[in-house]
Formats: sequence, structure tokens, C-alpha cells
Amino acid sequence: MNAKIRGKERRARLRGSAGFSLIEVMVAALVLGLGLVGLVGLQVVSLKMNQAALSRSIASDYAYAMIDKIRSNAINRRAYVTSGLISVDSVSSGGGAAVRNELALWTRQLDQMLPNARVQICLRNDPALTYATGCGNTGEFIMVRVAWQQGKDAKMLFDDDAPDTAGTETVNSQSIEVVGQI
Repeated sequence: MNAKIRGKERRARLRGSAGFSLIEVMVAALVLGLGLVGLVGLQVVSLKMNQAALSRSIASDYAYAMIDKIRSNAINRRAYVTSGLISVDSVSSGGGAAVRNELALWTRQLDQMLPNARVQICLRNDPALTYATGCGNTGEFIMVRVAWQQGKDAKMLFDDDAPDTAGTETVNSQSIEVVGQI
């Protein structure tokens, strides 16, 4: 009889641990779902940050390219100076037609890569001054400032079929300054 009681106890214990209950499965699914939602949100933020970093890299490359162009034509460096931030459509310079054409081509190329791109080019004597306090048309340092918009009006650079997200994201103005010595 002792063996019968032990067998019944053993079967009762096995029945209780035979598997997962519905509540345990639902809690596990909920935890997994919350984790996946968090990962999706993290991926979206990561894509936005990568796009912003790409835009800064493009702006920096174009600014350094303009500094190199000005260095190669150092005699006419004052002809490259702009009056404040200018857009692609308003390229004008005190220099000759060659400098204006070079600026126009450079700003058109920049505008194709960065939405609503604007540029400012000035000369200064002190490389530590900002565009607000130290811009002029004399000096041994070239400052190229590139400004653009990142946000709802800016689609991904390499995605022509990107969905229209107007109204779902705010516009964020970005700018960089690059200073080089002539």
C-alpha cells in the first residue's frame, strides 16, 4: 500500500508541473512585445541620428572643398566673400564671372545634397571668432558656414521613394563652420 500512495503522490506532482499555464505564456508574450517595441523605437532614433551625421559630413566636405578652391585662388579671395547666409538662387559676389560661376556651381551641388542649403563665406584675422562677430572681407583665415534644414522637408538623401511624412516631424536647422588658413 505504501507503494500505491507514493505512486499517486508522484503522479500528482508530475501533473502540476506538466507545462506552462496560459497566464505564464501571456506574460511572456507581453514582455517580449514590449522589448520589440523598444527595439523598433531605438532603430528609428538610430536612423535619424545617422542621417544627421551624414548631413554634417556632407556639409563639412563641401566647406573644406570651398576652402581649398579659395586657397588655390588666394589672390582673388575677397571675391568669394558673401554678405551673410545666401541661398543657391542668390549667389552674387564682388569678383569676376569666374568666381561667381564657381560659387554658383558649388552652391547648386550643395543644395542637391542638403535641403534648403545656405552658405556664408568670409575672411577674418582671428580663427576663434564666430560668424556673428568676426566676419569681414580681410584676413588670413577663411570661414565657410553651411546651414541646412533637417526634418519634415528633408527626405532621406538616397531614398527617392520615401513616404511623405509632412507634419509628423519638426524642422531642425543645422549649421557648421569650417575655418582654414590661406
